[in-house]
Amino acid sequence: IKKRTRKDLFIFLSNGYEIWFWNYPYENPRIIKAFHSQDSLERIAWINENKKKLSEIPTNTNIVDRPYQLEAVERVCEEIQKGRRKALIVQATGTGKTRVAMAIIDKLRRAHVAKKILFLTDRTALCNQAMNKGFKEFFKEDTKVRIYAGKVDKNKELYVSTIQTLMECYPEFSPGDFDVIISDEAHRSIYNKWKDVFTYFDAIQIGLTATPTDILEKDTFRFFECEDNTPTALYTYEQAVDEKYLVRFEVQASSTYLQIKGIKPSDIPEEIKDKLAQEGIYENSLFFEGTDIEKKVAVKGTNEAIVREVMENGLSDITGTLPAKTIIFAVSKNHAKRLYEAFEKLYPEYK
Repeated sequence: IKKRTRKDLFIFLSNGYEIWFWNYPYENPRIIKAFHSQDSLERIAWINENKKKLSEIPTNTNIVDRPYQLEAVERVCEEIQKGRRKALIVQATGTGKTRVAMAIIDKLRRAHVAKKILFLTDRTALCNQAMNKGFKEFFKEDTKVRIYAGKVDKNKELYVSTIQTLMECYPEFSPGDFDVIISDEAHRSIYNKWKDVFTYFDAIQIGLTATPTDILEKDTFRFFECEDNTPTALYTYEQAVDEKYLVRFEVQASSTYLQIKGIKPSDIPEEIKDKLAQEGIYENSLFFEGTDIEKKVAVKGTNEAIVREVMENGLSDITGTLPAKTIIFAVSKNHAKRLYEAFEKLYPEYK
């Protein structure tokens, strides 16, 4: 057919159980979940005819300018240039994973290696960050959309979605509808039912994570085809601290008496013991370790002590009159509610 038409062909191979797609002669054959739509094939044909070498396209230093960020972009693009279709970036929190992803997207699009991009997260906050501080900031002229449940607009170039939302609607897409999928916090998204989304799409897949390599599960490396558990690009917390891009965190330990000594029946007021006895819970079972607080037993005074500790010993904001932006990690939702109530009781002036 090529001799007759003088055009390259898309080749699909199937035995009724498996389907293989061969973008001949540009890429190696690969297994896919279903046949591509005509729109997808037309876009892939356009890329075949127009793509340039990534090594000839400079990285946009308006997006990233730190040496480790530039290196991450180059490493991923080198792998894609070789024909690899998966890459994993491991970067410490706060060192600009989203910006690195945007620089890679910018380079792939300017080289005409990719046209349609999906940025996938597992939390709404990360979705908003990718859209507002990523696509809207660096791709002002490109069409973009956030995927919600319901009708999906397939005529955009840049897409953002949570994996939970995409799980509900991904069959509406053709497997070839995206050229690149970037997965933020990828180590959380490639397991169990979420994995179906990744294996459905025939796209270059780039994973982002801040989880240190010695904690990442081997499945993450295997999924992104990283040999010897070595990510495509790595920038650790220690490197970031040494190079002054991050400040080392410090732990200030504090514990209440009950958290240290635990709880004995003698620590519990008589009226509470009488009430518990009426419910069939007797004094000889009222022994708790300090680690059981907020898991098996709630202590009002402990939550108030935690709140006081934060307010009296935590950092203040720039004015010195208000607490700095602070996150308190509670044991449970109920514990979070009790901490909130303690804060409202002790410091109502902060509203």
